[in-house]
Amino acid sequence: MTPRGVLAFCREKEVKAIDLRFTDLYGTWQHVTVPVSRLSEASFEQGFAVETSNHRNSGSCDRLVIPQASSAFLDPFATIPTLIMIGSLQDPITRDDDLYDSRIVAERSINFLQGTGIADQARISATCEFYLFNDVQVSLTPWSSSLNIHSDVDSSFDFRNSVMELLIDADIAIAQHFQVNRSGGQAALELENSNLVSAADSMMSAKYMIRSAAKQNGKAATFLPKPIANLRGSGMPVHFSLWRGDEPLFGGQAFGGLSELAMLSIGGILHHAPALAALCNPSTNSYRRLHPSTEHPFHVGYSQQSRRTVCRTPSHSSDPRAKCIEFCTPDASANPYLAFAAILMAAIDGIQNKIVPGSPMTSDAERLTPSKTLPRSLWDALDCLEQDSDFLLRGDVFSQDMLAKWLYYKRNVERAEVESHPTPAEYQRYFDC
Repeated sequence: MTPRGVLAFCREKEVKAIDLRFTDLYGTWQHVTVPVSRLSEASFEQGFAVETSNHRNSGSCDRLVIPQASSAFLDPFATIPTLIMIGSLQDPITRDDDLYDSRIVAERSINFLQGTGIADQARISATCEFYLFNDVQVSLTPWSSSLNIHSDVDSSFDFRNSVMELLIDADIAIAQHFQVNRSGGQAALELENSNLVSAADSMMSAKYMIRSAAKQNGKAATFLPKPIANLRGSGMPVHFSLWRGDEPLFGGQAFGGLSELAMLSIGGILHHAPALAALCNPSTNSYRRLHPSTEHPFHVGYSQQSRRTVCRTPSHSSDPRAKCIEFCTPDASANPYLAFAAILMAAIDGIQNKIVPGSPMTSDAERLTPSKTLPRSLWDALDCLEQDSDFLLRGDVFSQDMLAKWLYYKRNVERAEVESHPTPAEYQRYFDC
């Protein structure tokens, strides 16, 4: 929609409130709500004042949130007719983009891509995997800790259909929806291929829809990468390709029907995979999924079929327009704006520095051979990011201040919370030591 189209839509649907959403540095939607009477065509340039001192990504207390008309959709869960619009943050005095606004980072990554002359757009299709439970009860105090998961969900077919309808109504296209783990209530929604920033917008909207629909149905949805021991984890695999106008650039005669450009992109992503993990797998729980004993990606290599390698070259079609790289590592605890931007920056680095990915892993024997692997913990991944961040800083896409803030928060806030509490598994194994 255009700004004028948004205003007409508000009149048609008798909208009463505008809910402006923006994503904090760590991937959580924040919002400010204003009466619809305050919305005008000028609002899409002037923005709305928001006080952000209590937000985790804030560098300052006063910001403007600039609504993006193309992101507008009617909130199906609001008690009064409410229009949601995703926005970007600016300094109200200088009108400079907010250094810590992750959506701006995603936009800058596309601007950098265009400036290189390699391509003019990066297209992303991401799959959002999640578990649907009847109820989850968590208790954590200095004297007790417990987790009770109640699940008798044999099939989430009806739920997935209802979410699909909600997303279609919000103009968020879905390629397919499917069930991953029937006995455990795991499902997945694959979002339609779109430009990088829109793909991140859609992922944030999809997570909101899934959580809200679950709550409305008396259920609980979680994107936790490894919510249940011994069952399959949940990821956010990313299908990635580069285009110049309507011309796809990843089809060719190399491995898996890919072009040399695509192979160099794989080389860059593999080269920076340990650092990418800190942004694409930013929770301690992420590394319970990315474990050598699971079926999930662990080897820093590429293949056509194995899901144990961090990159795959899907072979479902010979159409050059369908050729892409699947980066299997990410999970939905990531901030999609930062994750998608970082993947693009790694691919650009591979292309510009001609980083050849080496030979693919084509057999089980090769996959069992000792190889470079992903970090074993979030703390190791953060160290990798600190040592390998120059590729992200090019073109001022990411900033040193932003990365420093990310590293500090993860190491000094999250680590203190997680490591200060003993787990039931530790009690069970070591209580009588």
